[in-house]
Amino acid sequence: GVDCSTEVEFPCEGKRFVWKVPPRGMSLGSIVSQKRWDLRIASALAVSAASGGARDKLLNITVRDVLGAVHPAFFLSHSWKDASLGHAPNLVASLEDASREMVWFDSQMMADEDQFQSRMEEGVRNARCIILCLSRVYLTSRNCLLELQWAIEEHLRRGKRLVVLAMEPEVSFSAVAAWNNKEGLTFQHTPPPGNGGWAGEMKVHPHTVSVILKYLLGFNIYQEWAGHDGDNPPPEAQAARGQSGAR
Repeated sequence: GVDCSTEVEFPCEGKRFVWKVPPRGMSLGSIVSQKRWDLRIASALAVSAASGGARDKLLNITVRDVLGAVHPAFFLSHSWKDASLGHAPNLVASLEDASREMVWFDSQMMADEDQFQSRMEEGVRNARCIILCLSRVYLTSRNCLLELQWAIEEHLRRGKRLVVLAMEPEVSFSAVAAWNNKEGLTFQHTPPPGNGGWAGEMKVHPHTVSVILKYLLGFNIYQEWAGHDGDNPPPEAQAARGQSGAR
């Protein structure tokens, strides 16, 4: 066969380098569409490389290093352990189709949790709109609560737009309004049929309840996605239009 690869030329350390995108298994288009910014690149050669020495190569870099900082307009904050993950690809597709902007969406946690948290904070801080996919599991996840904290900080300090989605009836506006912030919450979690997820008791800390009541009840909590499965999302979700407003 013919060895025909896309080449990406980029500057680094006062030189220009070329990354030859692997011809099999992936393309530059698929890498960008899947947002694989942390994909490792074995090496990139200097454009003017003559000696072929080590100084004419960049080793063990990432797509992010080649393409530079990419800051999606939307950040989707969700728990990758619960049913909202089934909704997420449909929601992302709706948002990107309607807005022609990019959505930051992680489908699974990175192996390095410190790196994961750093990347997530970067995504929240740089997005123009943050979408919070509330669920019972979300409210018990340390990483999700960190994203919620950063989102609230960005809204209060910089006026960043927040869109709040109830992914389950248990976190709808009427349900949340009835919470008591002096007590924690206890939910029974049963995975959807055929999901194979864990079942058991989930406890939400009183401080988390207090934060939700203090900061998020001032927003519409959209319920269009609650009660739908990932394969059958609601036909028209107001949140997909990126609208948020005070209640």
